[in-house]
Amino acid sequence: MSRTVLTSFTILCLLSTVFLMGLTFNVQPVRAEPKTWTVNDDGPADFHTIQEAVNSPQVMDGDSIYVYNGTYYENVVMNKSVSLIGENKDFTIIDANGTGNVLVAQADYITVDGFTIQNGGFGVALMGNSTKRYVGNAVTGNIFRNNADAIGLSTCDRNILANNTFQNNVANIIVGWLNPFVSWDVTSNYNTITGNNMTQGVVGITILYSKHNIVSENTISNMTDKGITFLSGGGYPFVPIVTNNSLCNNVIVNCTSGLIFAAGSGSCNNITGNVIQYNELGLCIEQSNNTIMDNTIANNAFGMYLTSKNNLLRTNVMFENVYNLVEITYMPYNPPPYNDIDTSNTVNGKPIYYLFNQTNLNINPSTYPDMGFLA
Repeated sequence: MSRTVLTSFTILCLLSTVFLMGLTFNVQPVRAEPKTWTVNDDGPADFHTIQEAVNSPQVMDGDSIYVYNGTYYENVVMNKSVSLIGENKDFTIIDANGTGNVLVAQADYITVDGFTIQNGGFGVALMGNSTKRYVGNAVTGNIFRNNADAIGLSTCDRNILANNTFQNNVANIIVGWLNPFVSWDVTSNYNTITGNNMTQGVVGITILYSKHNIVSENTISNMTDKGITFLSGGGYPFVPIVTNNSLCNNVIVNCTSGLIFAAGSGSCNNITGNVIQYNELGLCIEQSNNTIMDNTIANNAFGMYLTSKNNLLRTNVMFENVYNLVEITYMPYNPPPYNDIDTSNTVNGKPIYYLFNQTNLNINPSTYPDMGFLA
């Protein structure tokens, strides 16, 4: 009897041991909090290059990489959801040295803040691929200098580009960058571009083949080509692509062309509260069904150049342009294209009268007083 009890007890102990060992082997380590790692090129730190930090298996999604002042000659590929923070944007420099891109982001929810990013093909490239659209990245508070393309977004959505300074780049921000070597969707949608300052370049902001982007409160000056351009196209019939974008409260001065909605496939964009001044061509609308309100268009050679239809114009102020409002009708249109332009729009302080399909009118100072423009 005692032997039977002992045997049962032994079996129970063995089973308990096996069960506990199974529990032990299945327990995974848990990190209590995200960690901040340091990078210093010539002093004590966790790592001596940015890429070394990104590549380290110790650095995990959600961590931060803090980079001390210095010049880091690197081509950084970020494939983890980490925050890359510079000590001081004037003195923490990532330099591609004229070879390749400065920083390529290949993950979601990356933050890049507090750097001078210079001498690259792309300064920062946020580019997805045929199987992955990157989302939620933020590029804020940086200086971009002497890059071919300062920031490029392709196949990525809901990113934030804010409060950056751009100097002497060829192209500053390209959204929906068109890669002729790929067949997947390159559009970039629902992005926010706000509070950036751009000067001394060729092109300010270009939106290609994309929708639902917000471009607001940017200052763009001294571009030898275009300040802000929205562009799509390709074939007939056109399918609306550049749609539902919002351009609000931007300042565009001293560019060859200020704000251009180029001919192609686009509609339903909102253009509100922008100041467009001292350009050769101020505002050009070649796409239909847009809302254009509360813009100040002044001191340009051509103020507003309207070659499309079904646009709504309200409370726009045009003054001291050589040609304030130019409307061109392209044939064949039967009947001619119509735009909704009321007297809340002014030229040199006087209302615009835009008459369409009206006959037997007596136009004189009493019936149309204080006229600024008649179409």
